[in-house]
Amino acid sequence: MRTAIILIAGLMAVESGAAWAGEVSTKDGRFIDGSGRQVTLHGANVIEKHRARGYVSWHGPREFAQMRQWGFNCIRLGMTWAAIEPECGKYDEAFLDRLAQRAKWARENGIWVVLDMHQDLWGEAPPINTDGAPEWATIHDNKPHTVLDGGPWSQAYWTSQRVQTAFDNFWANRPGPDGVGIQDRFALAWQHVARRFKDDPAVIGYDLLNEPFIGSGALEALGAVIAALQGEPDFQAISTPADLLMIISRKPDRYEKMLEAAAPVFQKFEREKLQPMYERVAAAIRQADPDAILFIEPSISSNMGVPGALEALKDPAGNRYPLQAYGAHAYDVVTDTGDVGQPDPRRLELIFTRIAEHAHQLDMPLWIGEWGAFYGRPETLNAARLAVGHLERTLAGDAYWDFHQGLDKAVYFPLLARPYATAVTGILNTCHSDLETGTFTCEWTESAAVDGDTRVFLPEPWYGAGYSVELTPTGASCRFEPVSEGAKAGWLVVPQSVPGAARTLVVKKSP
Repeated sequence: MRTAIILIAGLMAVESGAAWAGEVSTKDGRFIDGSGRQVTLHGANVIEKHRARGYVSWHGPREFAQMRQWGFNCIRLGMTWAAIEPECGKYDEAFLDRLAQRAKWARENGIWVVLDMHQDLWGEAPPINTDGAPEWATIHDNKPHTVLDGGPWSQAYWTSQRVQTAFDNFWANRPGPDGVGIQDRFALAWQHVARRFKDDPAVIGYDLLNEPFIGSGALEALGAVIAALQGEPDFQAISTPADLLMIISRKPDRYEKMLEAAAPVFQKFEREKLQPMYERVAAAIRQADPDAILFIEPSISSNMGVPGALEALKDPAGNRYPLQAYGAHAYDVVTDTGDVGQPDPRRLELIFTRIAEHAHQLDMPLWIGEWGAFYGRPETLNAARLAVGHLERTLAGDAYWDFHQGLDKAVYFPLLARPYATAVTGILNTCHSDLETGTFTCEWTESAAVDGDTRVFLPEPWYGAGYSVELTPTGASCRFEPVSEGAKAGWLVVPQSVPGAARTLVVKKSP
């Protein structure tokens, strides 16, 4: 039995509900709320990485209210080790106050927060001059910092011995200025953060380290790739990461061969270096906050599609920690280049598929903590469309990189402020949004063990002029709940039906 209801924006609306959405947990590989409904975490990264700007992002109450209007229910709120612990053993409480202020603005707008320990090329120490670790925790053994002209900024991971050595010494837990291992200090910094935010209801979890890098092991991986590809036609000129990137981006049929060659090196790193570090940090956090979700990121190599090798984190007694999520990132190799608007569909499919498979193996919910990095470029609409298609195919939560100035004017903005199932009374099976037709479809299975209504966000750019609803089976009438009084964006609230029922919802914009 099917019903079709025409809803014009503002008609059949009810008073908007309270902003705060309640707790988030994990169960059976899904994010769930306090009622047991499966939730989709969707939003953007919010961060200021640089000391010169006080590590304070430009986003204020207005921007947090905008995110609510856009349907964002979660942000990845960035911080750096240097901001938290600028001097060894001394924490900057004023910075944590500023971070807490942003968590408060999030809570006031019904937005959950995942705190992200960010780094790019290790840290701040000259001449690296990026973000992440403080200078006192950068042990580089005076190795050279070589940066090649051309290519993306990230190629310095592969060319700078100083960056590689700083990572090597972190993985080795070399003593810092006070004689304590810098990895131990890192874990203590996380413990301090967790102790500060453990009672903040907006903060649902901790992203333990942004895009962990292998260190000098990258040279072994690069050598394996070059050896694997050197005999191929047109692959004789590989001598730098920039050469490799250019050739791979133009020869996507060789991409899997590259990943296969690099995989053993990166997987060994994840098992032997990254996993123990995460478990050290998890143990420190759990002493301060036993209830937050631990978001674990695989090696940066997984961004490109190298299969991950991490296992679920375990406590010192060997028991699996509860509340874990897989926080991988997904970027094609053309990101941060002039070809960012032309990703290869086959590479993107491989990247998202492998990430989703690993999350499933780990029995963890999947959250793509970064994707995009389009920075308002007008040629990136199709790239965004491809990425969103894979987010929906894998039923992954996501945080777009990043909430930049003018985001709502970007050509891809309607794909960020898209319709999605924010919470379903049971298990979400499929979802799909079609920007061209203005159609959103989702299917879920009702559960007797869950209490509450299914909620689907309807954005103003899609449905502000009206829409129709088709629901099978029909059940009680749906209603529209605006995000604020008089708003054209809001949630379609679908009352619970018969337990075990397979339900289909189709929303179409008015002609």
